[in-house]
Amino acid sequence: MDGSATPDVRELRIFLESLICDLCRLRHASEDGIPPGSTQIHQEVRLSPGVFADIRVMPGELPPYFVEVALGHSRASVAESVRRKYGRRTPASEGASRVVIVADRALVAGDPPLERELAGLLAPGLRVETWDEAHLAGLIRDTFGFDLQCLSEAQLLDLRQAIDRAKAAHAFGASVALDPLHSTLLWHFAYWRLAERREAGCVDPRDFLPPLRYSKVVVVMADLCAYSSYVRDTHDDRVIRESLTAFASKTRYRFINDGGMLYQFVGDSVVGFIDQAQPAAGVHVAMALGEVQVLSLRPFSRTHMGAVADAMNLCARLNAVSGPGEIVASNLLYQALPDAERRAFTELDPVEAKNIGRVKAWRLAS
Repeated sequence: MDGSATPDVRELRIFLESLICDLCRLRHASEDGIPPGSTQIHQEVRLSPGVFADIRVMPGELPPYFVEVALGHSRASVAESVRRKYGRRTPASEGASRVVIVADRALVAGDPPLERELAGLLAPGLRVETWDEAHLAGLIRDTFGFDLQCLSEAQLLDLRQAIDRAKAAHAFGASVALDPLHSTLLWHFAYWRLAERREAGCVDPRDFLPPLRYSKVVVVMADLCAYSSYVRDTHDDRVIRESLTAFASKTRYRFINDGGMLYQFVGDSVVGFIDQAQPAAGVHVAMALGEVQVLSLRPFSRTHMGAVADAMNLCARLNAVSGPGEIVASNLLYQALPDAERRAFTELDPVEAKNIGRVKAWRLAS
């Protein structure tokens, strides 16, 4: 793609969803004094069977709200989507105050204005707010110090770098230049977690993830169901790339912004670590509790780190027996959960795990 060209609208929406998540977290920190880690942001939030919100933002004690990225959609499709998603209250939208619609300028300023048309479609207590390209550009300028002139590929690549610089300033201090180690840490961890480590006295980034044996780590593995068949049956390579990009972007964001660590992507699989048991849902998930040995992949390096663990091997075996929309947990993790959480699981027949033996496992169906 030429650097001056406008990217495909589907890839643009994926980028904008990630951008808006960062915008909301940083603006609530600067304007409302809410620590970044106290703002919970989730993507693809289930509102009702087969109906999902793009983004839900829960900023500390403030009322939650939703953001829908509707660039490239027609007025009719936006109205139908808003009616279907927010025309009535659901458990996921209880307490929410508003719905933000990010749409094209021509749509927002149409006749009648988009806000007026959508306001009559919302459940009581919900109000609508619209952001067009100019409003979004203003938020970007105020938050990241970047003047977005257009939605070209070159501009978006430069904006990505500006976002990374802003996150690095929060994580490591405003005077720090972004180098490979800083970039690697920002890939694996949320910037606000790194900032918490620095504020707790861990000043040298080389000490953020030292080679050690870490105990009580939950290894999480998820992959896309039947992805190989999907690739064989899909003849448009761009669709395949965009599907995997969307999966990688959203799973990484969920890992790091729920306080965990993204470890790596392998094809259509993602592997991450968390240091506590948290509610989770996904496409095809396995979780195992155990020790993880973190090591340098080059002598005296903190930029390229690896990990080995029986829990990772076990997680891969358990992932093979988890079905669509299911989570399979190791027995050790299951036993570590509170009683109320364990009641949602059912015991599986023993799983034969290569190089480990027969292991007990538990299934949580969505």
